[in-house]
Formats: sequence, C-alpha cells, structure tokens
Amino acid sequence: MAIDHDRLFKELIRTFFEEFLLLFFPDMHEHIDFHHLSFLSEELFTDVTAGEKYRVDLLVETKLKGEDGLIIVHVETQGYVQPSFAERMFLYFSRLYESYRTRIVPIAVFHYDSLREEPSVFSMEFPFGEVLHSGGVAEEAVAGVHSAGQSGCGCVAQSNGVY
Repeated sequence: MAIDHDRLFKELIRTFFEEFLLLFFPDMHEHIDFHHLSFLSEELFTDVTAGEKYRVDLLVETKLKGEDGLIIVHVETQGYVQPSFAERMFLYFSRLYESYRTRIVPIAVFHYDSLREEPSVFSMEFPFGEVLHSGGVAEEAVAGVHSAGQSGCGCVAQSNGVY
C-alpha cells in the first residue's frame, strides 16, 4: 500500500507549524505572531484551459509582530516532478492575492525520492525583453538527503519571495 506523503506532510506542518518555521525559516519565525494563527480552508482553483482542478495545500492567516495587518503563509507540498511547478506557484500566488488582497509568503516543500534542483522563478520573455519575472529564492533549507539504499526522501523547503 502506497504512503500518501502529501497528506502526511500537510498534517505534520499543520501540527508543528511554529516548529517548522523555526527549523527551516528562523528569520521568518522571529517576525510571526503565533498568538494570531488561523488555518484557513483549502482554496480550489480551476484551470479552465487544461480542465484541471488544483487545491492549495495549506493556508495560514497570521500577523507579523508589531503590525496590525494580516499575512497569508501558503505551504505547498510537492512529491512528484512537475515541469510547470513554478508556473503553478505563480498562479496560486496571483489567485490568493486576488482573493485576500494581503501579503503572501509562498513556501514549497519538495519531497522526492532523491534530491534535485527545482526552478524558483517563473518568467516570461520575448526577443525584445522580459515582461514577467516572479520568484527568486529568498531562503532555502535542506531537511534531508536520500541516497541509494536508504529509505525516506530528500526534502527541500523553499520560500520563494514573490512567486
């Protein structure tokens, strides 16, 4: 029977959200007001051109210490290689911003069978110039490395600035 790693990662991150940020994003952890933490219901987005539906994994509404406004932390777990993942994160970011009209921190947690490089930027270019450049890794943390013969997975948590 296959293990549903996505579901397990979501449950672990939800249960240990503060510890997750402390371990992988200590600078962010310093600024989050954990007294104002609310897990939001999953957002569902439909890609009408491809006829597919996507569900955002984890949304957390919180505040920064010393500020009144809310922020959204979006955590997306990814257990399979998807060439268009950076584009999907950009679309999630755009749609979440359109819905909430507040600052959003996107985080991708990759849990593959082996450690691999992932694009952290979604851009659109023409011969006459670049018209869109979204992303850029603000912070990256490696949680584990999978090597041949060992069980488990490599896990990279990336917070991509303005995905």
